[in-house]
Amino acid sequence: MRKTKSFILGLVLILLPSFSWAWSGEVVGITDGDTITVLHSKTMKAVKIRLYGIDTPERGQAFSKKAKQFTSKMVFGKVVEVHRMDTDRYGRTVALVSLDKQILNKELVKAGLAWVYDRYCSEPICESWRNFQLRAKMDKRGLWSDPDRIPPWEFRRKKKRKRGEKVTTIGGMTKWNEEELLDYIKNQTISEDSVHQRAIYRELNRRSVKKAADWVIVAAVITGLVAVVVPLIGLGTK
Repeated sequence: MRKTKSFILGLVLILLPSFSWAWSGEVVGITDGDTITVLHSKTMKAVKIRLYGIDTPERGQAFSKKAKQFTSKMVFGKVVEVHRMDTDRYGRTVALVSLDKQILNKELVKAGLAWVYDRYCSEPICESWRNFQLRAKMDKRGLWSDPDRIPPWEFRRKKKRKRGEKVTTIGGMTKWNEEELLDYIKNQTISEDSVHQRAIYRELNRRSVKKAADWVIVAAVITGLVAVVVPLIGLGTK
């Protein structure tokens, strides 16, 4: 029953591009395997697209270039259908991208050049992608041939951790803003990074105390000005 649902959803996404969330445009840029830029055919605006439900290797990882080349070969310079699913925190459109009855997201998984991003892949169609991923893994296609493969999200997490260690050592994290610090915390587990988390919380607390102190100073200055100005106004009215 679930497989039937996934199949039907796939057909709907491919055969009915006129749905409200679907639009077409030419692919004018390839950032990496799972991020492209599409020129909207109606608004003529360039739209950054993050492929829904998958994660390709990051720069510096094995098969990153091959994933980018695969995506470029399949869609660059061609008109595709963009089926919007969401908008991410960076303002990118998260979407399924289809061309000639093929879904780019799925094809990358089948080729062994992308992981199914379980954290964000929740639609029925994701189940069939997991099956394709399992086949690619069994056949040791693409990244599955690498015995030292690391999921891209783990790779990014390690990079953040290294960045955190560096900033903790140099300048007490003063180069990080609050959003970056909190985002770092959300991507760690207490058992793995409790030391860094405590350091980050201390830094956030220090900043909040400093902000409060700044406001006290401002309030004192205003109070002093009022104390001086009001008597002068009173003298002027006599």
